[in-house]
Amino acid sequence: MHDNGVGFHMRDRERLFNLFQRLHSESANVGVGVGLTVVRRIMLRLSGRVWAEGRVEEGATFFLALPKHPAEIV
Repeated sequence: MHDNGVGFHMRDRERLFNLFQRLHSESANVGVGVGLTVVRRIMLRLSGRVWAEGRVEEGATFFLALPKHPAEIV
């Protein structure tokens, strides 16, 4: 998924998925910082992974990958 929002520095990409983490001011980006954390937790539960690539002022692209045969969910 790609957006054309505020983007981010690649050096901060791992911080995107931390709970309550903001890389920009509230005026630049609405939300409380839990959405991407929830996505990552779901993907880990399904034996998948999620990552992002971005550039400041050029937007971001988010990637999701699931295994062909996900592990049984406990």
